[in-house]
Amino acid sequence: MHNTSLSKHFVSACFLTTIITLSGCQSTSEQFVEYQQKTQQQNEQFLIAKTAIEALKQELKEANEKNISFFSSDFFEKAHDELTDAEDKFDDIRFAPHKATESKTNRILLDINQAKQYLKQAFLIKQSAEQLLSESFSKTKRLKTLNADKLYTKEFKRSQEKIADLIELIADGKQAQAQEQQAKVLPLLNSIEIKVVKYTELKNLKALLSTLKKSKTDRVASISYQKTIGLSQTAESIISANPRDIATIRKSVKQAIFEAKHTQNIAIAVRNLMAIDEDDYEKYILDFENKLNSVSDSLQGVDLRDQVISEQTTSLISQGKALNNQLDQQAKKTAELELLLVSKNKLLTVASKDKDSYSTIIQKKLTSKNEQITQQKTQLDTLKQATIALEQKVIAANIKTDLSLQKLEQTKHQYELILAKNELASSASNLSVEKKQLEFDKKIQSLQITLTKIKTDNTAKNQEIKLLNETITNLKTDNIKIEQKTITKENIQEKEVKEP
Repeated sequence: MHNTSLSKHFVSACFLTTIITLSGCQSTSEQFVEYQQKTQQQNEQFLIAKTAIEALKQELKEANEKNISFFSSDFFEKAHDELTDAEDKFDDIRFAPHKATESKTNRILLDINQAKQYLKQAFLIKQSAEQLLSESFSKTKRLKTLNADKLYTKEFKRSQEKIADLIELIADGKQAQAQEQQAKVLPLLNSIEIKVVKYTELKNLKALLSTLKKSKTDRVASISYQKTIGLSQTAESIISANPRDIATIRKSVKQAIFEAKHTQNIAIAVRNLMAIDEDDYEKYILDFENKLNSVSDSLQGVDLRDQVISEQTTSLISQGKALNNQLDQQAKKTAELELLLVSKNKLLTVASKDKDSYSTIIQKKLTSKNEQITQQKTQLDTLKQATIALEQKVIAANIKTDLSLQKLEQTKHQYELILAKNELASSASNLSVEKKQLEFDKKIQSLQITLTKIKTDNTAKNQEIKLLNETITNLKTDNIKIEQKTITKENIQEKEVKEP
């Protein structure tokens, strides 16, 4: 009884221990799952915050590349400040992702969203400014291509400050006022462009004018000097009227530079003349006349020194015009020859194409003829084979006929022997012998008829063989003629291709 009680208590204890153990295992498993879920959530929050910050940095970088700070420096700076705040909050979990929580991530995302709002407002201001101030921005772009920001730094900087003021008005919602104020900025931009173009295009001309001024050319060659000044002023006025008409500007500047160099040479000649003594006047004139004569001599080999100098120059002008006329005529003839040459080349090209086309046609015809010859050769080979087969048949028939004749002769001879034997054996059987003789004659007659038919058939076959041989001969003759024609056409084609 006591043992039974102990057994019951032992079973109850084991049962309770098992339940407690199972309960403990279940609790540990649930805690592990909860820990994994929590860790996963922390990692997700960490990644959300990190990805959002990196995306904002990229947006700010792109905004900076689009010069957004020029249009709205305030909003751009505020966006950067919000990024700084978000990074400060992220620093708490940067090296401890297990500390990341949804609330911390939300605070970081709040700063990032605010930064994006500032960027959005900055881009709206930029879009509005580009539309309202498009002319100012176009001129600014043009100035940058001309390096105005480096050549006239102060003026350019002042123009950009005025444009920045206009953008600030737009940011404040004063679009109409910004458009009105733009009318005061555009002349400044135009004046800078004119200055830059004048500096760039007139640089060489200004240097020549400075040299003429320092050498006091206006005193010794006033007429030429005033002409140079007039052309330089014309070039400047063209730039002022339209600084973008580069072709016209450069043409006028080229004329002014030419005249400036001409003035410089005239001044040198005048100074040389002023330095001549009275005793050297004749020598000067003779030198000048010799120079004129050398020109005349090079043109036509005529000495003009028996004429006054004015007539010599007039004669040289006439000779020059005559020479120019000759050159013009030669140029015209050269042009005509070039046209003829071009026309000839075109004709040669067309002829070459036609020849190539004709050659192609001839080649096709030759190919067709070759195919016909090949077919005829095939037919000829077929006829030859048929002829050979027929000849073999005729030979076999002749052999068979000869054998039949031999057999017939043998049979006839045998019958004759039998008949003679019967006649010797008994005269009583004459009637029977006569009957047999008649039957034998009938068989001999039948064999002769058969032999005659075989000979007739053999003759017909020989005639057929003769006709086939004639056909073969004709085909060979036609084949030879076709080959000769083909060779002749190929020779003609080769001759045509070789001829230019």
